[in-house]
Amino acid sequence: MPSRYNNRKVPLLTHRLLWCCCFFNFIPGLAMADDLDTFQLRAGVNKSFDSNVLRQSSNEISDQITAEMVGLKFDKSYSLQRVIFDVNYNDYSYQKSDFLDYHATNYNGTWLWALTPNLHGNLSTSRVETLISFRDLLTPTKNMRTTKTNTFSFEYSPHHVWSLIGGVSEIDNSNSRQFTAQTGSSTTVYEYGVKYIFASGSNLSLMGRQKDGTFEGRELNPALKFDNGFKEKEYDLTFEKDVNGKSTINAKLGYLAREYDNFSERDYSAIVGNVDWLYIVTGKIKVDLNLSRGVNVFETANSTYTVTNAIKTGVFYDVTSKIQTGLNLRASTRDFEGRGEFDTSGRLDKEKSISAFATWNPLQNAAFTIRTTKSHRNSSIDRFDFDDVLTYVSVDLSI
Repeated sequence: MPSRYNNRKVPLLTHRLLWCCCFFNFIPGLAMADDLDTFQLRAGVNKSFDSNVLRQSSNEISDQITAEMVGLKFDKSYSLQRVIFDVNYNDYSYQKSDFLDYHATNYNGTWLWALTPNLHGNLSTSRVETLISFRDLLTPTKNMRTTKTNTFSFEYSPHHVWSLIGGVSEIDNSNSRQFTAQTGSSTTVYEYGVKYIFASGSNLSLMGRQKDGTFEGRELNPALKFDNGFKEKEYDLTFEKDVNGKSTINAKLGYLAREYDNFSERDYSAIVGNVDWLYIVTGKIKVDLNLSRGVNVFETANSTYTVTNAIKTGVFYDVTSKIQTGLNLRASTRDFEGRGEFDTSGRLDKEKSISAFATWNPLQNAAFTIRTTKSHRNSSIDRFDFDDVLTYVSVDLSI
């Protein structure tokens, strides 16, 4: 590790924990962490090689990234209640592009509450901090996004056939630098719906969501029609089915409509959804196929949102009970859209990728993974083209 990291206490602690885990793993008869342990101490190291870390169309910069993690998980059940809290510290260091170095403390706390077996839900809070991808950035600028989420939800099913579902969430997104396309925001989400469980175990649910949001730190801009608030309605129908234990089908069809508080020129609506089919060919081979259509906000001077249509397929092979390999293929189109003056970018991205991986779990509490992914994007705007090969090796242990 480069000398500039020698004074970092957390990476050193990560190394020590990993060595401790390795030492304890090979002490015969020692009880190690499993899903029933109240406390789990975890550590991991991920070494990545990225051939085009800034996703540039030319003058690519390759780099080696070291990601180290140390964390603690608490998981305890009390009668009908269950409390889970998972906190981890992550340290990312780049060998060449060290201006991208960062560390983040992420956590997820959940209380799976139940008043009776028929009335239950969850109360949760989480924080996730990540580096914003360079897929849509043309300048080598570090920008961190922090997402904090607080959620209360419930499900009431008096006869385990019909269920009434509801909840409310507060979601706060903030960027360390201004990123107009995906500005920081605070959103309140109200969720409501019903679910029906068939005798076969399949289920059908109809859900609705009402979102009220404000853009943090952004004032009204009449010239570019940048708003300071929005309302969004979303409805979706979801079906889940297990076919004779050989395959599962999950399908969702949805509709969403967003209205801005002041500039209706940016309002939009769209059909979204996905179909996921998993088929067990044999006891060792599984095949997965996924079709999806998604919509994401992307506000610029000439676009308001993106529509991504994707197809993904994968083949997974269990070599032994401890070794799994797989191959994934993905192809997608990403269209930058809007209405009127905000549908003038003409940008359409076509992307494809192929990835292969192998995972070895020599013990229940240890995992070694190697994965390589080759990606290619062809955009109607040449400067957004890129090719990239990302390969990483990771070690994860818990005690």
